[in-house]
Amino acid sequence: MRYHRRIYLLALEREAARGIVTPPVMRIATRYCVEPTDPKEPPMNDPQCTQFLADIRKPLLALHKAILDHERAAYEKEFGPVTPAAFLQVLINGSGFRWLTPLSTVIASVDEILDDEEADAGDRLAAAEALVGLFSPDQPNNAFLPRYLPLLQADPAILHYHGQVAQLLRGVQAK
Repeated sequence: MRYHRRIYLLALEREAARGIVTPPVMRIATRYCVEPTDPKEPPMNDPQCTQFLADIRKPLLALHKAILDHERAAYEKEFGPVTPAAFLQVLINGSGFRWLTPLSTVIASVDEILDDEEADAGDRLAAAEALVGLFSPDQPNNAFLPRYLPLLQADPAILHYHGQVAQLLRGVQAK
């Protein structure tokens, strides 16, 4: 187990001791977190990077939608039914949904890079690295993973789409 991953798991253990993270999250973190690539390995070349971004776009959007559906159901259970426009305002302005910002930002970045004909190889590589880093426990101050990992147990649709995304992420790391 890599040093940074051990640090992340120790942080989760501390949060579990304080009641912030439940013990099942520990099992999820060790099983479903994607190992980061070795920094000594050369990064992807531009065609690989472009193909990776194109391949992961749809599963990433499906994962985002599944998370939003789950979060909307939880929100409506607590506060009652809301219109799509009202829920969008809650997503944008609500502090309880700030943890989704990194995922939304990465998706927007991938879309922008794929649509921009003037984007260079560095832009594509940066978007791919940001995407891999989002699902990596080695990233410092990753606000996304601690809230995301419990959802893998809470909703089968999220777990399904996570599997598709993780498979593509592991494929990149195998290259």
